[in-house]
Order: sequence, then structure tokens, then C-alpha cells
Amino acid sequence: MTVTIKDVAELSGYSQSTVSLALNNKKNVKDKTRKKIIEAAEKLNYKPNKIAQGLASNKSNNISVIISGPKYEYLSSPLLFEVIKGISEIMEDSDYNLVLNTTTEEKEYEFIKNKINSKDTDGIILWGTRMSEEKFIELCTGDKPVVSIGRYSKNANLYSVRVDEFKGGYLATKHLLELGHRKIIYLGALKEISSAQERLEGYKKALKEYNLEINNKFIIESDFYQKEGYEAMNKILADDSIDITAIFAASDLMGIGAMKSILERNISIPEDIALVGFDNIPNADVLLIPLSTIDTPIGELGKKAILKLFDLIKKKEDIEYNTELDVKLIRRKST
Repeated sequence: MTVTIKDVAELSGYSQSTVSLALNNKKNVKDKTRKKIIEAAEKLNYKPNKIAQGLASNKSNNISVIISGPKYEYLSSPLLFEVIKGISEIMEDSDYNLVLNTTTEEKEYEFIKNKINSKDTDGIILWGTRMSEEKFIELCTGDKPVVSIGRYSKNANLYSVRVDEFKGGYLATKHLLELGHRKIIYLGALKEISSAQERLEGYKKALKEYNLEINNKFIIESDFYQKEGYEAMNKILADDSIDITAIFAASDLMGIGAMKSILERNISIPEDIALVGFDNIPNADVLLIPLSTIDTPIGELGKKAILKLFDLIKKKEDIEYNTELDVKLIRRKST
């Protein structure tokens, strides 16, 4: 039989309202009274109804992490586990529950909008969204606290945690230039996605430092997943007008897809085509050809995001809008 607050009131001899105040640690209860009520609750092994508490306080005690991407391919990303692990490690010491939600690129706007308007979450962390800049800003600047991982906006003050995308793109491209490469593909030019565009700008800066012209034929649009990297690389290798010696893939998964396409044609890596990825996903170092990449603190992104969200829920002042973490180049056999 479920023990209720009424049972605690009867055993302690106080009213239900006084019991509620005492158990919720309100100040207007005498210490002696609070002690008797707590003793009664413990004797009955009383468990507060969190749903009822939430309705009373207009809080759900839930944090929603919404993962999005093209047709659920993102669920194969090793980044996902690292991000969730980082968030979970911080939430272990909180009173909040982690609720993991998944959606797709086609449905994400309506899904996230409905979640923001619902009462079943106190704050939201977004990862992997592909919607337009306008819609992204709309969702991230409403009344409910939202923190974005990876993606941010130059055009609005919204809360995000990301890595130094520009520096990563620059380091990856400069590494290939220092090895003597001049015909370098940038794979991953997603329109309106800040991380893809920042990495592209880093790529362009490195080329300019070597007095090389930006060749738009070498800037290839592709999403950040293995299938897309494989398909994009197939098209590049089938086009006789594109003569390349190196690739900077804007994600490791894309890089792995590109590697598969290259090796299927018996093209050598790095002798014929060198390859650099981005992220340093788990096991990138144990591939058939270990992948050179940009190392990013993936788990730390999750930790920083949930800490920022907690600050927003508590309505702290002077919260940093855009938190940027450092990156570094990892050299392996693919270059």
C-alpha cells in the first residue's frame, strides 16, 4: 500500500500543509516540528510523489537531451555516447532525470518546438540539428532554457558549447600543406551549419597563407556521416576534372566513408591521397589505416552544456553565451 502525505500527517499529529512545508524544507516551520515530521516520514518509509511535486511547483525535474540527424544515421555516431556520458556524470549529483529524445532532420523543428512548449521538461540540450538558421534561433531564444552543443549563431545571443571549429579546420589543412599537398578537398560544406562553415573558414585561411587560390570545385557539400562521406568520395573519384592529393573531411565518420571509397579503388593512403578527419572519435586510431584527425574534448562538451543549463534554470546572471573549447592535431598514418 502506498504511503501518502496524509498518513505522515496523522502519525506526526500535524496538518498536511505543515507536513508538506516541512518535507519541502520551507523556512516557516519550527525545527522541533520539522524533526517530528521527518521522523514520522522515515518510520512510514514515505516516498514523495515527484509528479505531484512537479505539478505543484511547475517543475518536472526532467532535462531533455534531443539528438537529431539525417534518417537516424546519427545513432551510429560514437560521439553520441561520449556526449551523453559527460552529461550523465554531472547529472548524477542532481535531482534531475535525464530524458533522451531522438528525432530526424525532417521532423526536428516541430518536435523540438512541441518539447519547448510542454511541461514535461525544465530545460533542453540540442545536438545535431540541421534546421535553418532562422528556425534554430527561434527555438533557442524562447522562454525555456536551451543549450546547443556544437552549433551556435553569429546573429543572435543563444547559449551554446562548442569547440574551436575554425582552429581545427586551420590545423588540419595546414598539416596537409606542410606535407607538400596543394590540391586539397574540403569535404563537409553544410550550408547554415556553423560548425561546417567555421571549419571551412579555417581551411581557407590555411590556403591563403600559402598563397593558394580557393577552388570551389574542391569544396564539397556532404553531411557528417559515413554514408555521405562514402557517396561524396565516389563522385569525386569519378570526376576526371578533379585532381587531388589530399582530403580534409569535416568529421571522422565522413573521413572513414571517404577512406572506404578510396581503398575500394586500390588507391593508396597516404601515398596517393592523404586524409585528415575531425573529432578524434573512439577507435579512430585502430582503423586499417589509423586516421589523422583534430582531437576534440567530446565528453567535456556534454559536461559544460549541462552545467550551463543548470545555471540558466537557476536564473543566474552573467552566463556566457558561447563557450568554446580548444582542439589539437593528432598525426597518424593516414597522412
